[in-house]
Amino acid sequence: MAANLETNFIQARADAQAQPLGKGACVAVIIQNRLNNINGTGNNTELMVGSGTGQIYQMLPGQESPIIYARDLEDIYVRTRPTLNDADPPELIDASPVDFVVFIFRERQETR
Repeated sequence: MAANLETNFIQARADAQAQPLGKGACVAVIIQNRLNNINGTGNNTELMVGSGTGQIYQMLPGQESPIIYARDLEDIYVRTRPTLNDADPPELIDASPVDFVVFIFRERQETR
């Protein structure tokens, strides 16, 4: 089966509102929550992954998900959750979007 797959890499963005990864057929994905943002600053945002009804898988900065099997990218939802310290006042909580990497495994299209 692995010989029939191709891998695509995309960058995606999540914010506090749950949203699908995108649209398009797939076999599986691996999501990587970057340790650092693209601009070189540290990433302190947790990425929550799951279905449309709930995002139950928590990914800390620098963490990579296990293989997530799905038929379409729209079946996988993501959202952010800022990493908090108990001492942080609400106005210091950063709820900005976070960029992350998605490895998409799709069935290879046969060319003749």
